Amino acid sequence: FLDAKRPGIYCRVLQTGLISAGMPGMVDPFGGEHVRLAELFETYPYKSINDETRQRYLAVPGHTKLIAYLRGETSGI
Repeated sequence: FLDAKRPGIYCRVLQTGLISAGMPGMVDPFGGEHVRLAELFETYPYKSINDETRQRYLAVPGHTKLIAYLRGETSGI
């Protein structure tokens, strides 16, 4: 998705079960500072971002692979 510049919305399943059209859903918005997907895509592969930007990215909920990469725990996403 990053290489193709095709951001999207990803959801996490908290409880398995059946859902159908018309059933209510819940959105639990993040209360901190927001980082737009477009910004993440524009700065990929994150090698030249400054420490302030890196900390902003680490402060928002993100995929475990992205967080590990930004922390320097892996060599790539």
